Amino acid sequence: MKPLPHVLILGAGYAGLMAASRILRSREANVTVITTRSRFEQRIRLHEVLTGRPVQSPSIRDWLGHRHARLVTDRVLDIDVVGKSVTTRTARYAYDYLLFALGSEVDRSAVPGAAQHAVFIDGQADTSALSRRFRSLQDTGGNVVFVGAGLTNLESASELAERFPALRITLVSRGRLFDDFSDQGQRYLRFACRRLNIRLLEGREVQRVTETAVMLTDGSRLEADLTVVAAGFRASGLGRQLTRSAPDITLDPRGRIPCQPDLSVGPDKTVWIAGDACHLAADNQRPYRMGCVLALPMGAHAGENIVRTIRGRETRDFRFGFMFRCISLGRRDALIQWTGRDDTPLAKVTTGHRAVRIKEWVCRLTCLAPKWELKTGLRLYRWPQPRNADVHAEGGQYDAG
Repeated sequence: MKPLPHVLILGAGYAGLMAASRILRSREANVTVITTRSRFEQRIRLHEVLTGRPVQSPSIRDWLGHRHARLVTDRVLDIDVVGKSVTTRTARYAYDYLLFALGSEVDRSAVPGAAQHAVFIDGQADTSALSRRFRSLQDTGGNVVFVGAGLTNLESASELAERFPALRITLVSRGRLFDDFSDQGQRYLRFACRRLNIRLLEGREVQRVTETAVMLTDGSRLEADLTVVAAGFRASGLGRQLTRSAPDITLDPRGRIPCQPDLSVGPDKTVWIAGDACHLAADNQRPYRMGCVLALPMGAHAGENIVRTIRGRETRDFRFGFMFRCISLGRRDALIQWTGRDDTPLAKVTTGHRAVRIKEWVCRLTCLAPKWELKTGLRLYRWPQPRNADVHAEGGQYDAG
């Protein structure tokens, strides 16, 4: 009997586990998942962890209970595309097909001094430890400065302001805040920040971070008992390993790997990519943004295309249509910004308790989708398509937020 091909998946986040579920259900390949963490981390809930709220971290091994599946908890050191192998700290793994799903990481070099004097929201264990520092600052009415005005900082600042109202929180942005929301969405986000006593500084460039302050380029100084930096994310640095063994593979300025529309990298369709590390242009020619909203469908699609390749069938291009963005503003408030399929904001927004329920539903579903697919072997997760999607595309009306 001919041995099954071996698929090696690097990363066990949203993309990696969704890919594993689609490959394993075919029963036509053995799958090895390599990850540095043995438990699944819900990154979209790290702002909750920041305030000490308990967030489940399920065992990945419990999910991968398939006879063709193997979980390896180790750190990848080298990727050899020519030799079709991956080297970790303890072993070397050969593969027939490789899926790079290592996601993104906080760019610690984006702000001078941040690596030495700031903290970063990156990883459940480290974020949980940070919550104790915020709790102690609450007792003294400490100053907390958030550098960067992306959704990570906005959700984290909102959560902290609600949980620890004595904190004096400042959010610093080099540009105008909330520009990618509708007018009504922008007004509501500003209203929420005022309600939570979050100070907004726009159009202010950070020069450097020190132990006790954030220095701005205009010469002003923001006192900071604790500085949180989320000024940008970069794809996993291991993408550089691909370029060393395959010079035809290049990286974009954020370290993402450009790929073909079907999510393959290179002409032989043995290397695939999904999630935050993937640079793929949407129908409007803008690269898809990072986030679990794309990681889940990309992982599922890459997994199915790997199966199609194993079967000798033609692969399909990835298509995705956005529906909304959801932003948590503490435990009692949220904003749902409805969008067109090309991710442009519509006038419609949903706020308050209804938005909180939608946001919570999204957070639960992003965890349950890979879990139940792996547990049942059923193809349960689907995603929305652009309006002009092909008839054969993966249909559905679910958006991961």
